[in-house]
Amino acid sequence: MMKLSVQLIVLLLASLFSVSGGAATCKVPDSGTAYWSKKVAGSSKALGDALLLAKLESRPLSSQEIQKARDWKESIQRSAVEVNTVFGVQQGRGADWLVTLLLEQNLVDGEWQSNTESLAGLKFAVNDDLDDLQGDRVHFGAKNTQETVYFDTESREAACAAVMGCEVPGGGTNVCQSYLEGWSDAVASYRNAVREENALQMAKLSIAYSEAWDRYLTEARSQTLFDRLLTAGIYSDYLKESHFQLPPEYQFFAFHPSVLMEYVDDAADGSQFKAALAVEWIGINAWQSCFGANFACGASIVSTYSDRAGVDDFGHGLMFHIENSYSFGVTERDGDVGYFLTVDLLKAFEDKKSEVKGWQEKANELLGKE
Repeated sequence: MMKLSVQLIVLLLASLFSVSGGAATCKVPDSGTAYWSKKVAGSSKALGDALLLAKLESRPLSSQEIQKARDWKESIQRSAVEVNTVFGVQQGRGADWLVTLLLEQNLVDGEWQSNTESLAGLKFAVNDDLDDLQGDRVHFGAKNTQETVYFDTESREAACAAVMGCEVPGGGTNVCQSYLEGWSDAVASYRNAVREENALQMAKLSIAYSEAWDRYLTEARSQTLFDRLLTAGIYSDYLKESHFQLPPEYQFFAFHPSVLMEYVDDAADGSQFKAALAVEWIGINAWQSCFGANFACGASIVSTYSDRAGVDDFGHGLMFHIENSYSFGVTERDGDVGYFLTVDLLKAFEDKKSEVKGWQEKANELLGKE
């Protein structure tokens, strides 16, 4: 009965329009937005504000907020009936079907679920394919569900203009397209508040994470290409995540070269304190915090080489790293003990742009990108 009444009203308005021609001209494309702002956009905004508040306070919707969700549900269901009637579409196959899909995404047992991470919506698109005779379309898109309903906007302009209370403007401007686009945007606008907040938070995260990576590249120990590959490989699952990631908590090293000053007391006079070459066979560095302390620390298994009289040229031992810049340690040569100290000389020659590019290339490789 309700369907029949709405149809009669639309037909009556269309008839009056064609006879009188005295209606106001639509300001296409703004007319659709203005028309639906009174019927749907208000309840969409109220729900969107409620969703945002619940999200910011990390809580489910209150009883008052759930009522706003019900008001929105009723308004979009009424609007879908009107859209179907204007376009002569059978109920269950047109706009109401899209609204049903939308509600199924957001309602559980008839009650709103405050999952704001994947809010579904509607999107209007003009058919620009001359070989496609299905008409303009309204698309529903969700994570696991896609659906499209087609509307004949060419032959229904008089009905669209009558409902909106304006005349068909002509000149290639389609009132029905404005009507449908305004409807789709009004229904989907319940997401706007949350999306704007998410965009703001993402921007803040981007800045914070960018600063963290800047610190990593400037403050952490220098790494060779092999060190970066090793670190990225160990953190591959972490780096594959689709959202922003902070830099790795630990750095890993293998076959890492360095130059140091080493003292071996048992060496011949004049050979006790000399420069030596070193290789860190394997190492780790907590570049931000050492077991919760406010300084960086790390350790490596190391071998050193220097041409000394009276002792073996090669020593083997442990190297300890402090504050990402200073390293010291102890080696042993057939009972002869050596002590060494060094600074991170590689850091002075690092090209930060090249290091950033190296990390980007490794991340892209892990993500399967070119």
